[in-house]
Amino acid sequence: MLRPALKLLLGVALALCGLWLAWNRLSFTTDRTQLLDPHNPVQMDWARYREKFGRTTDYVVLVRGQNEEQARQATDLLGQALRKSPRFQHVFYRLDLPQISAHGLYFLQLKDLRQLKSRLVGARPWLELLASSPRPETLLRQLGLLLADPQMQKELRPFLPMLIRTLEDLADSLETGGRSDFHSPLGSFQADVPMLEGRTVAPGQTVFYNQLTDGKTFMLVALPADMSGSFVADIATLEELQRLVAGVRRQIPEAYIMVTGEPAINTEEMMTARRDATRCAAAALLFTSLLLVLAFGQITRPLCAVISLVLGLCWSLGFAALTVGQLNLLTVHFVTILTGLGITFSIQMLSEFQRVRARGQKAEVAVSASLSQARHQAMGAITTAIAFLSLHFTAFRAGAELGWITGMGVLLCYLSTLTMLPSLLLLVEGERPCKGHPRLGRMLVPLELWLRRRPKMVCGVSLIWTLAASCYLGRIPFDYNLLHLQAADAEAIRVEAYLQRIGYSTLYAISMAPNAEAARLRADRATAQATDCLAGRVGALAGALRQRRQDRGNSRVGAVGAAAAPAPKTGATGSRAATANV
Repeated sequence: MLRPALKLLLGVALALCGLWLAWNRLSFTTDRTQLLDPHNPVQMDWARYREKFGRTTDYVVLVRGQNEEQARQATDLLGQALRKSPRFQHVFYRLDLPQISAHGLYFLQLKDLRQLKSRLVGARPWLELLASSPRPETLLRQLGLLLADPQMQKELRPFLPMLIRTLEDLADSLETGGRSDFHSPLGSFQADVPMLEGRTVAPGQTVFYNQLTDGKTFMLVALPADMSGSFVADIATLEELQRLVAGVRRQIPEAYIMVTGEPAINTEEMMTARRDATRCAAAALLFTSLLLVLAFGQITRPLCAVISLVLGLCWSLGFAALTVGQLNLLTVHFVTILTGLGITFSIQMLSEFQRVRARGQKAEVAVSASLSQARHQAMGAITTAIAFLSLHFTAFRAGAELGWITGMGVLLCYLSTLTMLPSLLLLVEGERPCKGHPRLGRMLVPLELWLRRRPKMVCGVSLIWTLAASCYLGRIPFDYNLLHLQAADAEAIRVEAYLQRIGYSTLYAISMAPNAEAARLRADRATAQATDCLAGRVGALAGALRQRRQDRGNSRVGAVGAAAAPAPKTGATGSRAATANV
């Protein structure tokens, strides 16, 4: 009895070492790029990009309301709460541009500057009239005299809509005693700021929210204060963000708030994957144990088989920690896979052990007989391991790691069955006599005998089922969307579906340039070649466009100022007002 005990102690010691290695050296990654071949050219480019620009560490929150004002209120509440929280820094959800009131022309696009210059030059006669005759009655009288000239009528005809808007605003101002809102006769313009793309700038507006084009969705971006990459810190940051979001939801129940961003997605995936992997492994062990108890009609021997399997799983965890070092969304479930594969060796050994013991033989004799049966299973263990290890040659990194860990795990589980299960059986059975087969263990014997007497029927049903299943081989689609690896109710899935519904996508391509000028040329070329199918939007770093904006400021804005220059003293003030209002 001493030798089986020593074997068992050695196996338990190795299992504890495996658990220690797994706890200290086995990590879990949710980085989807870790699923792919690191030597692929695209992966190498992505690695270089991350080396230069780093990982995305921002938490992103989308806020949608029943109307724009409601969404803005919820955004302000959440933004203020995030700025007060010590867990976050550099919270961005709105853009304050007080300088736009004094330098508004520098924020316009080139085409808008040309249009503004054309309008000012064409409307020069009545602008000069407005400057020289500020009183309403004098202005209207002089305007009537001006329009009496046929030549002047022809020149001013294109600008009559602008003149009519000016007169209407003048009438409103007179009726309200100067309390009516100002409306620029020049109309609205679009600011040439990436955040304000596609949006008009109202006169006097200096605060701009990070808003999507649907008009009801606002975006907040927050950088975590702790960027160490610690899983504990990431969980605390995400929980703090979810707590603040819940507080805003209580104040504005109609607001629809979604949390996303790479750190939020990765943390949620990590929490979900670890929880689900633990649950699946525990469920697999539980149901396997119950089935063994049902099949063998007792608890002790199946429990020995499960213990030997658990020891093999612990050895496999240690092996994974030493060789791979990290688990991904696929390999995290290798314990569940090994549970189903590794228990088969114990089942065959227990069957032989129980058959010999039922004839009244001693435990040592039954163990020797079962060991001879287990040695015959070596070929099955090796072939199963080879099938998994062949995945190591695939370019899909996650598949290769799964094949490596599972293949070697099968061999380790077979080794634990070959060494630990006999020791456990000898320690448990001892010198106790066996009283035949347990009744519960013989429940399936009638069904087994009935099937054995009908081999043609069994083969025929199997053939028909195989042919029917083969008809669906070509109907299995290939899904390359890695988001579908997540739970259907995951936050990332809901955000992706929502963005696609309003015309956005989280897919993007990156091109790195050696300098700013090359980046600008690439952006221009990509913009010219972009289509709705290939690219909905092309963007470049602001620094690459700085020189072009500086040239525009020195030339175009000066031309607009020259067009408005002839106005006298009042006109100078009007010029500044026009600059602020566009």
